Amino acid sequence: KSQNLVKKGRNYLYKEFGKMGLEYLESAANFVLFKSPIGATPLFKELLKEGVIVRAMDEYELPDWARVTVGLDAENKIFIEKLKKVLGK
Repeated sequence: KSQNLVKKGRNYLYKEFGKMGLEYLESAANFVLFKSPIGATPLFKELLKEGVIVRAMDEYELPDWARVTVGLDAENKIFIEKLKKVLGK
C-alpha cells in the first residue's frame, strides 16, 4: 500500500514539474530531485516561510537542485501550490 502511494505521488509530482517546465530526476525512492530556477537554498528559505520544507542539495555540489519527499495526496498538492507561488508560476 505504501509503495503504491509513493508511486502515485511521484507521478503527480513529475506531471506538475513538467507543467512548470522544471527539470527533475525520476526516482525509485520516496523523494524526487528537481532543479530550482532560483537556486536550491533560496527556494528552501522561501518555501520554509510558506510552511513547506525541501532539502537543498548544495552539500552534494548540486546548488540548483532540491529534494522533496513524496507525501500524502493533500501534502503533495500543498507543496505544488506553494512551489508555484514561490516561483511565480
